[in-house]
Amino acid sequence: MTTEPLRRLEVRSRRTRDVLFVRHGETDWNVQWRVQGCTEVPLNAAGREQLRWTAREVADAYQRGAHTSRVQLWTSPVARAVESAEVLHEALRRDGVDVLPVASHPGLTEFDMGEYVGRTVSSLHEEPNWQDYVRNPATAAFPSGESMAEIFERVESAFLEIVAADADLTLIVSHGGPIRVLVVSLLGLPREHFHAFRIGNASLTHLRLLPPSQCRLLTLNRTPALQPLL
Repeated sequence: MTTEPLRRLEVRSRRTRDVLFVRHGETDWNVQWRVQGCTEVPLNAAGREQLRWTAREVADAYQRGAHTSRVQLWTSPVARAVESAEVLHEALRRDGVDVLPVASHPGLTEFDMGEYVGRTVSSLHEEPNWQDYVRNPATAAFPSGESMAEIFERVESAFLEIVAADADLTLIVSHGGPIRVLVVSLLGLPREHFHAFRIGNASLTHLRLLPPSQCRLLTLNRTPALQPLL
């Protein structure tokens, strides 16, 4: 395993702010353990139901935090994330949460996994590049797709742009990969720890930004039930 220099993505903040990450709801490809990447796979019925549970959790977090500004809601432009954000937006407004219209950022897209898209995980176990991704996530690259170094740079840059708006509460709807990237980066964990935890469908992860540049993990992968890994 290659060791990357330890670093932490620092966010300058004048006051305490909350960031909630939600992974998109379940799709049929999740159930089949099939690599989705940026493929436009829609949510299934279970995925939409999961998100209604998640919306209640987000509303509770909003009310507990006594936030005074409107909630900023950002999403990956991939269809399953956009649909998830729309479900959340509608449910949150119904629960009385003052949330801005959904905004999209291309930096929040799932990894471009190149030649592996559409294949089941079980069919990839013998692929050398897949084995490298599992064993050395800090330095791996996907054939005809992105490298992990490119992914970390893309996702971190997107996050810094989003939080520059200085909202009290920011809700980010994305994918398992980018959310794990940001948890690792914001907590200053080695990139080799990318696979150390999972992010389930419709899960809620809560990070708190503290002045001047600290970050605290409050909730990791809170889900309505156990979900498929992909």
